[in-house]
Amino acid sequence: MSCHSNRLHLSCQLLHCFLLAIENLKLILLICSLFYLCQTSCKSSKGFFRCRFFSQSPNPVPIPWLNPTLPGIFPATKTAARSPNGLLAAGGALTSEWLISAYRQGIFPWFNEGEPPLWWSPTPRLVLFAGEAQANARLLRTLRSCDWQFSTNVDFAGVLQGCAAPRDEAVTWLTYALQSALIELHGLGYAHSLEVFDKNQRIAGIYGIAIGKIFFAESMFGSRSNASKAALLSLSTGLAQLGFVLMDCQVRSAHLMARGAREISRTAFEAILAKATQQSCDWPEIWPIADTRALALALAQGPAPAQGTAPAQAQAKA
Repeated sequence: MSCHSNRLHLSCQLLHCFLLAIENLKLILLICSLFYLCQTSCKSSKGFFRCRFFSQSPNPVPIPWLNPTLPGIFPATKTAARSPNGLLAAGGALTSEWLISAYRQGIFPWFNEGEPPLWWSPTPRLVLFAGEAQANARLLRTLRSCDWQFSTNVDFAGVLQGCAAPRDEAVTWLTYALQSALIELHGLGYAHSLEVFDKNQRIAGIYGIAIGKIFFAESMFGSRSNASKAALLSLSTGLAQLGFVLMDCQVRSAHLMARGAREISRTAFEAILAKATQQSCDWPEIWPIADTRALALALAQGPAPAQGTAPAQAQAKA
């Protein structure tokens, strides 16, 4: 009787261990399944992209991982994350085909060295409409008193280097790979720079991508007080004279808003892009604003909306 009882007890223990092992195995399989889903979920029916987690956000969010062999295919911008604002996708490639397609849709790359390309479409969107550049009385006096000259595409690579230089010990986001892609776009006639010279010394610059009548401003730098402000104001004023609709400034900045930039919704921004990017873009060899004195005179005369901008602005305000 005692032997039978011992056998029964041993059998119960073995059964308990067996069931426990099964539960542990289920847990392991569940963890593996969740990990697999995190890496490969959200796969589209055509295999355009997969979801991965963006872990640099305080609350990691899944974002589409773009297939580099399918240029320019992005998720709908309305699916962009709310936090961080506008994060749309990762991956893809930094080629001219990818970049042109992205900018046409209001999407831009923004990432640090060592990261995959990250693509953004924030809302609201900061823009500076043609003819709305502003300068206060003090800045106008500064522009009149100095004799700086403006040029375009004279030193595109130099402007890139100036923008890529570390500032306040911050790591540059203008990586070598992105600079190479921008130089390729410059060769194709899409990327342009505006330089500010004091005699033969370059003291400021700004660059961006022009598609149709939209200029997607990317970055600027200045090595002298007010020089970068002069670059921005000269670019905006010159774009108005060339018939551009607006300059895209991407995200809120107190500095840019002080110069006349304002926020509009993503919907309004994309509606403007749909029409304006289909127009022709004839970038000049000589910038229409020759120097700071001519710039001060143009700014003092007040806003002069470029041709065709009224409907776009009315739509933006709606």
